[in-house]
Amino acid sequence: MTALLPFAVLEAISNSNVLLKFFATFFPTHVVAFNVPRWGLRRVQSVFEHPILFGVSCGAILALVHLVLGEKVSSAKRWFASASVLLTASLSLSSGPLAALTAQVFLIFWNWVLRANEMRWRLLWALLFAMYVLISLVSNQTVPEFLLTHFSFDQGSAYYRVLIWHFGSESVLNHPFFGVGFNRWDRPEWMPGSIDMFWLYHAVLFGLPAGILMTLSFLLTIISVSFRKGLDPTFVQYRTAFLIVMASYFLVGWTVHFWNATYVLFLFLLGSGAWLVDIGSQPETRVPGARMHGTARPLRRSTEASDASPRANARDSDAAG
Repeated sequence: MTALLPFAVLEAISNSNVLLKFFATFFPTHVVAFNVPRWGLRRVQSVFEHPILFGVSCGAILALVHLVLGEKVSSAKRWFASASVLLTASLSLSSGPLAALTAQVFLIFWNWVLRANEMRWRLLWALLFAMYVLISLVSNQTVPEFLLTHFSFDQGSAYYRVLIWHFGSESVLNHPFFGVGFNRWDRPEWMPGSIDMFWLYHAVLFGLPAGILMTLSFLLTIISVSFRKGLDPTFVQYRTAFLIVMASYFLVGWTVHFWNATYVLFLFLLGSGAWLVDIGSQPETRVPGARMHGTARPLRRSTEASDASPRANARDSDAAG
């Protein structure tokens, strides 16, 4: 991200995608996306297909940089690295990625301020639930519609995403088992075919089973990691960073679809935290003297086997008695 930052700043100020033009002289590249300036700056696309994907991919690592890479360096280096990621991703000037960045910053701050309170995450869930109830009571919109229309740069874009949800969910109900495939999904003639909603996309194209399985693969990984007990403080911090990143992906997935490199990065990051479920679950032993011969390797000792001998001996003793 630090390497991309100067080119992103240049693109935002000069209104010219320097990187894509450079690589286009040697290789086929992505098409420069249609770009309406915001705040007098160009929305940075960089080497991605769209500014939104640039913001999502760059911003996804903020919590990992701050809590994992920044763990063993000085505070100055940690904050410089975090600020570099934050600035680079913010230059996408897209509401979805900016909302995901804001969520990560808030969760990092919440975790730091209430670090002595073991109930801090339950308290946060309680506050989110109260906010959900409050919006439901005072607004004539659903909570997702309220958030989309009140926290977006472009009201037209926010309204379009509301339409995607309405007509997309109807299309899923019309084709629940196999979806529409790569045919036209059910929508008005005047409405574009883009489905800017990752968590709905698979259900529309491939049916409810595909949408449910994609969502479950995400949620089950998150839940398994969240409830893993017995981690030491370092691994707890790693887990916190991983869950914050996944929370940002969950949020931004309601406003954009992940495809190509962004989709690969999302699945990679999702899988990269699964090791936290198994860490330290089994003891390791080493072959005595193996390191001397250069063949040292960990061996897993079967817990069942080690427990079986005492029980077997006890039974033998009882039988003998």
